[in-house]
Amino acid sequence: MKALVLKGILGLLACLALPGLALGAPAVKVRSAISSLSANHSHLWVADEQGYFRKYGLEVPIVFISSGTTVIQSLLAGELEVASMASDAALSAVLEGAPITIFATTAARNDFMFFVGKEIRTLGDLKGKRVGVTRFGAASDGIALAIMAMAGLRPDRDVVRVQMGGLGEILVGLRSGALAGGGLVPPFTVLARRLGLRAVYDFLEAPETDVFVVLVAKTAWLRDQRDVALRYLRAASEGIHFILSQPDPALYRQILTRRLRLVDQEMADEIAARMLKLYSHTRIPRTSLEGLRPPLGRIPHPRAKTADPTLFADNSLVEALEREGFYQRLSSGGRP
Repeated sequence: MKALVLKGILGLLACLALPGLALGAPAVKVRSAISSLSANHSHLWVADEQGYFRKYGLEVPIVFISSGTTVIQSLLAGELEVASMASDAALSAVLEGAPITIFATTAARNDFMFFVGKEIRTLGDLKGKRVGVTRFGAASDGIALAIMAMAGLRPDRDVVRVQMGGLGEILVGLRSGALAGGGLVPPFTVLARRLGLRAVYDFLEAPETDVFVVLVAKTAWLRDQRDVALRYLRAASEGIHFILSQPDPALYRQILTRRLRLVDQEMADEIAARMLKLYSHTRIPRTSLEGLRPPLGRIPHPRAKTADPTLFADNSLVEALEREGFYQRLSSGGRP
């Protein structure tokens, strides 16, 4: 009993030590969205279910808005404070003048896999066929364009890109034969294999850093609500650490099963193993400026390939937590 009381007192003192977090202060609401129902956002589900957001005095409702381009519209309309999304749509929006900033990278590798129907034997066989994307400018669109480039195919001349609305719809199109190819992420990759579809390229196996899933907010909000943004980043970082440190592997699988509505344990095990590999590249969620070049290279914008990466990201929040030793304490098992 004394040990539990001591633990509670230490936890309370730790909270009181956080800048801007006062005893009894009401939780700050930070409306958040994820751009796909995929496991690469699971650090936020962990932060929610493990109480990390509450620990830092935040109330964080997390909603799903299909496709990054739609998420950007909600962010700009003031309906959200923070978005967890693939980098492609965020980069495209900045190139179009949107006042938003990437303030952390939670997945520094791309975990898309490109699947094809049974009639496709080589990438060249996609010529004259239909490839599914969620929305033009979204991550799935960048993946489709990258695959076409690998095959030497010209977008919209050799291959027809079809906007499907969501990843689930791409999977349905592949299953029915309406689509010849399309990019998917877990859990849709697991379902695709079970349906007999074939993955011809796994972007997670690429050796280079590829800034993929990012935290994005309006630039003005990051400036005016810097303390709140720091608290949000602490919680998200603890979510990543929970996944990597595996204090309770069964609990993480339960979170995946519940949030993704998985049908069996085998799916949860497979997805959890892939997420462990994905998150292992992002122990500290700093945005690699060099790692922005792959997604910029996929974006069909005239200025994308020559754009200065410093225009898109601000690492000052991550660097502030690094200076105070937050990530070092996390990795050493101490109190963050």
